[in-house]
Amino acid sequence: MHPTATHLVPDGGAHLAPWAYRLLATGAGAIGIAASVVTAQFFVAGLLQLEADAPARDALIAAGVLMIVTELAAFFLAALLPTQRLRALRVQLLLCAGALVAFEGATIYLTQRAMQQVSDAQASSLHTRITHLQATLAAQRTTAAALRDNAATQSASKYSWVRQDGANTLHRAADIDQRTAPLAQELAALQAQQRPSMDAALGATGALVYTVARAVLVSVMGLVMCGAAGALLRAARQASAPQAKPAVAPATP
Repeated sequence: MHPTATHLVPDGGAHLAPWAYRLLATGAGAIGIAASVVTAQFFVAGLLQLEADAPARDALIAAGVLMIVTELAAFFLAALLPTQRLRALRVQLLLCAGALVAFEGATIYLTQRAMQQVSDAQASSLHTRITHLQATLAAQRTTAAALRDNAATQSASKYSWVRQDGANTLHRAADIDQRTAPLAQELAALQAQQRPSMDAALGATGALVYTVARAVLVSVMGLVMCGAAGALLRAARQASAPQAKPAVAPATP
């Protein structure tokens, strides 16, 4: 009888083919980069509304994008590098990435909070204008209706000068109607701009927590997937490396 050689893998399972690892790494890296692009868009959107000075805004945007790219590179390299040979470098990369993630989370919170305040101010201004237009239109329509009633009464008079006053009163009512039409159009346009808001559904605190959690989760998605891409490429390198041949026991006669 001749024994069969068994290839043992340290983690207890067989490696995938190197091309499979590389394919998975490509997919994970693409997802990570896409998530990081979305994170950068959150960051840029906040700065566009908060920073009025263009040069300062451009510098802050460049700094934010650089931090996001550094996070991705740090997680990717920490997962790609050998676990023992470059252990100190991997720890440094992870510490740097962790500090950047913490700073990014604080920045996202501040920008989202400021954006919420800007949105609340815009909604309050819109509501105030709508209320003012509604009151103005109601008053003008009431005045026009009263003038038309007076004109009708005056027009029925037996005196010509009273009937003439009635005609003048009717013209005044028509003038008010003409001035009312543009205000009514503006009111309709403003009312069409009103949309259900997250504040109305979740409250101010709930809406802030939701928006911050969404942005942070998208950022974490990008980091995790880029780290997974590095780990998969390291596995592909290990699978491609020549394996030591196992010792074969001598055949029993």
